[in-house]
Amino acid sequence: MKQTISILIVAAIMSSCGNSAENKAISDQKTAQKIIEANDPGRIPTKEGEWTMTAKIDGKDWTASSFMPLDFQDKIHGFYKEESISLP
Repeated sequence: MKQTISILIVAAIMSSCGNSAENKAISDQKTAQKIIEANDPGRIPTKEGEWTMTAKIDGKDWTASSFMPLDFQDKIHGFYKEESISLP
């Protein structure tokens, strides 16, 4: 019985440590993404009711967090995390 309780306590501690590391990694990734987007010249943040770029891909909604206006090839580029869409 004591061994079972000890195992459960160790398992609870180990699982909570894993969640903390995972949450920190997710937080770090979000921070890095914001820094990349802020320092990418030419990107314009999207705003509801103003400049937006949305699509439906395989039935799922996709909304750009920033975009670049027309480039030399007459394309507009929308960005969300690591994903991008370019349209003529």
